Amino acid sequence: MDDNSSNKHGLTRAIPEHIKKQIRQDAGYGCVVCGDAIYEYEHIDPEFTEATSHESSRMTILCGRCHGSVTKKIWSKDKIWQAKMRPKCKEVGWSQFELDLCKKFVVEFGSGFFINPIAILIIDGIQVLSIGPPESQKSPPTISAVFCDRDGKEVASIVRNEWRGAADAFDIECKGNKFKIRSEKRQIDLVITFIPPRGVRIDSIDMLFRGVKIRGRQGSPITITTSKCELVFPALPFTIEKTDFCIAVNDHTITMAIDKSFYAPSQYGTNPTAIIVLSGCLEFISYEQASLEGIRFPGMKPGDKIQKITNKSTQPQDMRVAYVYPNPNYRPANLLLPVIFTLNIGRNDLCPCGSGRKYKKCHWNYLR
Repeated sequence: MDDNSSNKHGLTRAIPEHIKKQIRQDAGYGCVVCGDAIYEYEHIDPEFTEATSHESSRMTILCGRCHGSVTKKIWSKDKIWQAKMRPKCKEVGWSQFELDLCKKFVVEFGSGFFINPIAILIIDGIQVLSIGPPESQKSPPTISAVFCDRDGKEVASIVRNEWRGAADAFDIECKGNKFKIRSEKRQIDLVITFIPPRGVRIDSIDMLFRGVKIRGRQGSPITITTSKCELVFPALPFTIEKTDFCIAVNDHTITMAIDKSFYAPSQYGTNPTAIIVLSGCLEFISYEQASLEGIRFPGMKPGDKIQKITNKSTQPQDMRVAYVYPNPNYRPANLLLPVIFTLNIGRNDLCPCGSGRKYKKCHWNYLR
């Protein structure tokens, strides 16, 4: 519908952004009747044809189905007024809609493509972003996720292929198949696009979850920062498929498991994976060592022999590590290479982020 079209009073359909935000906030970011997160703006009384201005107190948001019921006079305006006073989203705590996904869908994040099934990110035992098995043979795999703002407040989630936006968020804006979440004015913490049935794309993210900072933008590096270390995926295309999990963070220590299907073209060779660790220690560890340290890696079993490599750097400089696989199609079962990243830097040393400030006055205080 053309936003420039106007009614007999000269009022166009273009609603000012601050009024749109107030309407969304009043409704809990979903249809006031059913809670559907896919919505459109509705003039309750007067209707748009008779309105002389856009007023949030006389408007609301409805999903296409509920809006159609009002337009076709199946529902009365009184029903919508009642729903506006008691929005469905605020009763249940969130807006929602069901994702349309195929059996082999992809989660795009940064420059990476994650293909089912895989736990992409686990923090303190919580699966922050994961792709699980299907509920039946005919259904697609299930995606689950938790999204927080940059202050650590949960603002949205995906629960087994159902999107849920928190009704008490500062702002959740839906435009077509794209959602934007803000924690304050002009501060976007999450942009996510749903591309049915192929998958989900995280266009940008800036969130804090249990003291772990996650930043990323489509086509740019993904950065995971804790009070102990920082892991950066460079802005190179890579694919992760058919491994039990990718990244786990426990007690601010980042652990990474990869298999032969994790590869990316770069200057290191035809099919390597390049990982950057800032001023850290990188080591491959065995099942027995992991067990002693209380770390569990899916797919590992006693007797697994994994080469141990230690490469330490105490200066604020990049340490680049490349895993080169001459044959990316060779993927032996249960081959995982767990990697532990720990920071070897004192509180009074310069912060490895390059700010020039002491670590205790930079990332140490910000992320603890």
